Amino acid sequence: MAARLRRGHRGDDFTRAEFFRITSADLVAVDGISASMAMAILEVAYHDIGAQGYEAAQRERELAALRRKAAKLGFELTPKATPSQG
Repeated sequence: MAARLRRGHRGDDFTRAEFFRITSADLVAVDGISASMAMAILEVAYHDIGAQGYEAAQRERELAALRRKAAKLGFELTPKATPSQG
């Protein structure tokens, strides 16, 4: 595409101007900006739940997997009744 534009290929003047405006320095800047934006989004989206939170989430994942397996075999899991503390 660059060769055609340089040899006098008549294209859209705006497209031609934008193509030659972008230099390697601009591409490096765009790369850096996109990386910093990605890191900022990741920091906002990430929330450390700690060890107890991870263990609770892992337990829920295991229970969900067991419920799926039990349902596939025709069983239904029910929580075990715990004695009330008093």
